[in-house]
Amino acid sequence: MELNSILFFLAFMIVIILVLCVCTFPFALMINKQFVKCRKTKVLLYVFGFNVIYNILFIFSHLVAVEVTRILSYYLGIIAMMFTVSVAYWFIEIILWMFKKRELLDLKYVKHSFVFVFVFLVILSIYNFEKPLAVEKFEIESDKLDKSYRFVHISDIQYGTVSKEYMNDVLDLAISQNPDFIVITGDLIDFEKYEQTDFDKFKTLPVPVYFERGNHEFYHFPDKIFKYLSDIETVTVLDNKKINFEGIEIVGIDFDNSNRYFKEYLSEFELDENKYSMLLYHSPLDVEFAAGYGFDLLLYGHTHGGQIFPATLIVDMIYDYPGGFYEIFDTKVYVTDGAGLWGPKMRLGSQNEIAVFDLIKVE
Repeated sequence: MELNSILFFLAFMIVIILVLCVCTFPFALMINKQFVKCRKTKVLLYVFGFNVIYNILFIFSHLVAVEVTRILSYYLGIIAMMFTVSVAYWFIEIILWMFKKRELLDLKYVKHSFVFVFVFLVILSIYNFEKPLAVEKFEIESDKLDKSYRFVHISDIQYGTVSKEYMNDVLDLAISQNPDFIVITGDLIDFEKYEQTDFDKFKTLPVPVYFERGNHEFYHFPDKIFKYLSDIETVTVLDNKKINFEGIEIVGIDFDNSNRYFKEYLSEFELDENKYSMLLYHSPLDVEFAAGYGFDLLLYGHTHGGQIFPATLIVDMIYDYPGGFYEIFDTKVYVTDGAGLWGPKMRLGSQNEIAVFDLIKVE
């Protein structure tokens, strides 16, 4: 069994290295063709060697400090920029070759423009993370409410990738919206070395918080995060539970590291059709099934909106509801890009955000 685990790990590492090489080799070829002009086999060896070294450093960085991992993870975002720019370059080269104008790419200002675009995209993506969080606001009217309410939806802070200070700033921003309550749809954490005191900020929140676990909670000691948050008076962990907040039914279903049991868990709940109801679930899967179940509002995270282009396009292909606000029958759906992110602190084609919902009572 131990040997099989080692072999699986090695096979996984080889696949990762090959993926990194496939994504970076076209960019390296572009730079070589425009500036260096050495043999392609030499370029390939450099690319392969660099990615092997990077992969080893990234693995062992977890044993050193989370800050080291954060720094190394920027390379993963930079790869996305490399791939984007190189695809554009080779596409343009093919077009120019077809029209027998390939020599235009050898003009000094033209070949330097691709490097400029690459650097610009890297800087822009870092800026998009570092700028203040967006606050998306929505108004929803319903005759099921006893009065009007405001709440904040947060997802994917991923403490570990981001700092404790960043997590606390997200909570401060949420409270500044004067909500009646806060809901969190998973992935609060993203590393294993978290302590109970890291969540002391939650003890100071003046409104209740309803939390359901996402996939990253199950990667990093799910029982520990469950206990830490459950010990905080203001936090309710909805591990496949339904609670009532002043007439609003809130159901939270654990992601449990898969979507396999979602329908089974959901079938255990009966909704009062006369009360406003919402579902908290980490990943936007089986969305239409949940809408057909009778919820008024479905709230999700997980996708990060793709985080960095061109991954944004991949997310759009994988999920029917990848991000944003939707309506299915009489059910409203919101899939947030998330307050934090995974890996590199970079965003391109998505944003760090929280969502503020005003539930308006109508007669």
